Amino acid sequence: MSQNKRLVKLTPVNIFFKDTRLKHNYTQEQFASILGIPRPRLASYEEGRSTPGYPVLKTLVDAFNIDKTSLYDILYTKPESNEQ
Repeated sequence: MSQNKRLVKLTPVNIFFKDTRLKHNYTQEQFASILGIPRPRLASYEEGRSTPGYPVLKTLVDAFNIDKTSLYDILYTKPESNEQ
């Protein structure tokens, strides 16, 4: 039996969303409510199935007093590669 699962490569922004939520001890439901998005959308961000747009990122920065420069660095950091 073979399952057809799409492999997803997490980006720094996907990881950042989950790390921020866990750091503040929020459930997905609570965190999604703070961000003003449905819980399934938050799950898709955390799982790397989609990437948040500017309005959600701005809400995240404002709600958690995140330095915009730090967020910029996270958004534009290329994932490490093992290829040489």
